[in-house]
Amino acid sequence: MVTMLAVFEHLSLLREQIVKEVYRVLSVHGKVILTVPNNSVDKILRVLIQLKLVDGMSLEEHDHFPPGDTIRCFTGNGFTLRHHRTFQMGLNNLFVFEK
Repeated sequence: MVTMLAVFEHLSLLREQIVKEVYRVLSVHGKVILTVPNNSVDKILRVLIQLKLVDGMSLEEHDHFPPGDTIRCFTGNGFTLRHHRTFQMGLNNLFVFEK
């Protein structure tokens, strides 16, 4: 099993390579569990940063990554989507893929 919590949106140009490597190292029926925030989270965090309520966020690393592209990225590299749902009032996405 591979777990990536709030990581995938930071990978930028390496996403496809990482997905291929995860596929390579997983056993048959191995699972990937990951979370990806919705794009609206960046807007909320920018406001919180301006209000000095949060610090140290790496928003520039999110690459405006649409959470829906997660499905394309994994299914296009041999994975099957087993589960997808939003949580935290729709601000975050949970994905489970299987090799």
